[in-house]
Amino acid sequence: MKRNISSRLDRQCFRRRSFLKMVGAHHAPPEPEFERIFAEIREGLKYLSRRKNEVLTFTSSGTGAMEGAVSNILSTGDKAIVVRGGKFGERWGEICKAYGIESSRSICM
Repeated sequence: MKRNISSRLDRQCFRRRSFLKMVGAHHAPPEPEFERIFAEIREGLKYLSRRKNEVLTFTSSGTGAMEGAVSNILSTGDKAIVVRGGKFGERWGEICKAYGIESSRSICM
């Protein structure tokens, strides 16, 4: 039986639209006020980090921010002091290990 490609593509598009509605995703362009505020924030970040070039921003969990800090500041083979005083400290150690960074295991009780 020969299948109609266009009907299959229609079904895929319908499923994708349904999924996006379900998770609340939208593709509307940002409002002008948002653009203005975000541009001001980017300029402030450049000033804060003493950079002339654009500062990149990304959305993530706290762990994503921690990983961004480790991967941008340290290199494989570097050493870091990690205070393991709970889950937060343990996560720093795990991220360092994943990037090949030697971390001390200072335990805080």
